[in-house]
Amino acid sequence: MTTALLSLQHQLSGLFRRDEPIADDPSLLPIARAIATGNERVSPEEQLDIYRRQFWLRHRDSLVEDFPGLLHVLGEEAFEAFARAYLSAHPPHDASLRQLPFDAPGFAATYPFPGELGGLARAMIAYELAFVDVFDGPEPVPLDAARVAALPPAAWETARIVLSPIVRRLTLEFPVQELRLAVRRGEAPALPTSPAPVHLLLFRLHDVVRFEALDPDASALLDRLHRGVPLVGAIEDVTRGRSAAEVEHIGASVGGWFRRFAELGVFADIEV
Repeated sequence: MTTALLSLQHQLSGLFRRDEPIADDPSLLPIARAIATGNERVSPEEQLDIYRRQFWLRHRDSLVEDFPGLLHVLGEEAFEAFARAYLSAHPPHDASLRQLPFDAPGFAATYPFPGELGGLARAMIAYELAFVDVFDGPEPVPLDAARVAALPPAAWETARIVLSPIVRRLTLEFPVQELRLAVRRGEAPALPTSPAPVHLLLFRLHDVVRFEALDPDASALLDRLHRGVPLVGAIEDVTRGRSAAEVEHIGASVGGWFRRFAELGVFADIEV
């Protein structure tokens, strides 16, 4: 790409990211007239303003598609302000727009959300962003149940369970999963007024992204398996320091957890 073309792209990027019309800034008129020709209906700066408005509309609409729950949490006006601030700080670099929302968690960490909405908004962003990877991720080869059944008991001491690449585990400050689901159904649900931490499993089943709330101990067990701890060691980690009743409950629950995880396609492989 030539230097002249790179310079032109830089100029256009700066013009399109403006909040105000180009014609409102006299210092930009020579630049606009050097780039655009205009016609009998519009001046060069008005011609570029058409593209500037389309830039904002296209990318704002893309963020609405990625974050419908956040739009409900913030409302139209506050969401518009967030989207503009975000796009100014993190302009798109990919024509497909797939990567557009991925800087949102870092940006939201310091963004001044209105009122007391910060915690809820940040939880919703984390949850909705996980949908992108789960929806777009490659479908893994199903784990062969016969292979699992054939493993000798001693193998479980060192076997590593590999989690599916299209599964996400989330621990969130607010239970945003039901809120987002209601929004997607076209409802207008009330916002939660206080934190209520939740452990979630996000997965894709039959080409639909779904969620399931997890027992905190089941979530802790999956976390250790994800880090490569063998099953026996992972269970020992989760039960360490717990009361006898808690250990008994976890031991009685592991079988049910694993059957459910297998049904949902959480496991991708077992490495012995």
